Amino acid sequence: MQKSKLYEILMSFDGHDFNRAKKYLNSPFFNEEHELINLLELFDKSWQQDRSFPTDKVGIYTALFPRKKFNDKHYRYLISGLTKHLENFVTQKRMQQDPRSFVLEKQKALLQRKCGKSFQFVTSEIKQILKTGTQDSGVLLAMHDSALAELEFKSSLKTRKASFTFDSIIDDLDRFYVARKLQLVSEQINAQNVIAGNSKIRMLEEVKSIAEDPELATIPSIELYHTVFLTLTESGNEIHFEKLKQFLVEKGELFSIKEQKEVVQYLKNFCIKQINLGKTEFVEKLFEIYKLSLHNKKILRSEFMSPWEYKNIVTIGLRMKEYNWVKKFIDDYNRFLEPAQQKNALVYNLANWHFFRAEFSETLKLFQEVEFTDLYYQLDVRAILLKAYYSLGDEETFYYHASAFRSFLSRNGLVSEYQRKIYRNFVRYVVRLMRDSGNAKKLNQLLEEVREVRQIADFRWLEEKVFEELRVGHDHSIRVGSNSE
Repeated sequence: MQKSKLYEILMSFDGHDFNRAKKYLNSPFFNEEHELINLLELFDKSWQQDRSFPTDKVGIYTALFPRKKFNDKHYRYLISGLTKHLENFVTQKRMQQDPRSFVLEKQKALLQRKCGKSFQFVTSEIKQILKTGTQDSGVLLAMHDSALAELEFKSSLKTRKASFTFDSIIDDLDRFYVARKLQLVSEQINAQNVIAGNSKIRMLEEVKSIAEDPELATIPSIELYHTVFLTLTESGNEIHFEKLKQFLVEKGELFSIKEQKEVVQYLKNFCIKQINLGKTEFVEKLFEIYKLSLHNKKILRSEFMSPWEYKNIVTIGLRMKEYNWVKKFIDDYNRFLEPAQQKNALVYNLANWHFFRAEFSETLKLFQEVEFTDLYYQLDVRAILLKAYYSLGDEETFYYHASAFRSFLSRNGLVSEYQRKIYRNFVRYVVRLMRDSGNAKKLNQLLEEVREVRQIADFRWLEEKVFEELRVGHDHSIRVGSNSE
């Protein structure tokens, strides 16, 4: 049962879905088998009781037919029948939630039945929906499909007055092709890091040229994905990045939440790439992108925020020294995480906030409140603790914790080889930093080695601390020299 199609569909349901699905099955138009209604009631009742579904087929069958002997063939027939109906139900629900698709199907049905007056009314309705709805590439295909149906209707009239024109239908198809081609190529480049001129991507140069045609360049979906494409393929030209960001601000509402989130991700990826190339000014730009996405409540409320996204926003805000903003963000946005993830995320990020403010005792106190079970939290918490003990100058606890961290990395089988490497390097170099404090020669050697290796967790913090130690040593030598004069 747990590996079945039915179980997969049921797991996607919420309470509202169960109620609607029962109404669907109770309609004789869709279903005439009462046994299937009872079967769905059984699954719904089980979910309401303990948030699980029964998996024993004999138990399920017996609950439905207490006086009957288990019949495997009949059981499989019931499961298959309910699965088919629930597949139809979720399809019907999807159609009702998408007015564009629903009204297009209505137009085709009326055309098939030669209901001319209703067809013309629905065709006008479609044009209004396409004009005022989202302007993604799908709207261009919908315009083409609707116009094609209208052409078929006119040809069926068989009158000389009927005007036949293919120009607009072909134009709609061309517009859709250009927009969707740029969209898919952009996704491919982003996912696989392929070169834009890859020979496998046919007609790409022609599509780029068409997208730059003044008549097409301002069509929202073409303008968007042409800009995304240029942002990805001409990464050295920041003009495209700025244009894409401006497009999101001014025209983002023309697109679905899914596509708006994808654009935000393109912008973030661009910033991260530039930061990795050493362009530190993009740290601030990345922070702006995060804040821009947070202002869009529709994006934020479309699903739970990832705890790692929450953590990334806090981290970059702390790097920008936006302490007041970050504290408000931690408090205000924690509720957008899944309930089971909220406490760990809140404690970790508050502790990190105190660490950046050099309030190390508060950091240690918060980490004592929660036992983190997630591996990524465990690694980050151990790294922050090591930095805190270093900053406090607590050598005994520092070396004890460094030893415990090494053991954790060696013994925990869930740690990947890459994680093991960067955190081992981090522990090794922080220990050397503590040990070589005050020795300018060794600190300079450490700085050279750290910059050469680079595969170190929290590389920037380590580099910054080496510089601080060197500055302290330099200032001390100046003071000593002036006193001796």
